[in-house]
Amino acid sequence: FAYFALYTGLRKGEILALTWDDIDLDNRVIHVNKAVYDDHGTPKIKRPKTENGVRSVPILDRLYDKLIPGKGILFSDEGRYISAWKFQKYWSSYCAESGITCTVHQLRHAFTTMLFECDISVKDAQKILGHAQASTTQDIYTDIRKAREMLINKKLLSADI
Repeated sequence: FAYFALYTGLRKGEILALTWDDIDLDNRVIHVNKAVYDDHGTPKIKRPKTENGVRSVPILDRLYDKLIPGKGILFSDEGRYISAWKFQKYWSSYCAESGITCTVHQLRHAFTTMLFECDISVKDAQKILGHAQASTTQDIYTDIRKAREMLINKKLLSADI
């Protein structure tokens, strides 16, 4: 799940709603058209928050090589959608065993950073991430740019030029 989140940038609810019918391995895209939400402990399916949330996300090589086609729900609890509390239990266990200390949403930000580092435009990143407003994507990129600027300044100050 963490690997999938890191290399797609999808929201947790979007990943939990995916079925194998949403994965197009021939064209190497994931069709995002629904999300799981919690209704008093029961997972339910809904449309994404905005129209921009309905999108096709490319399957990167690193993920493509790991996908083994199946049937039904991609990440399931005995063939059913995973409830919020059950997911949290699984995630906590995974983090404890692996030493990972981030949230799923932080993996989405890491994916956004990778887009930035690959010189993907803000508008293209907005489409991939499913943001309704370019300003949302831009705000994330702004944080990345500031951190990167500080790193560059540090390198230049210590460089023997």
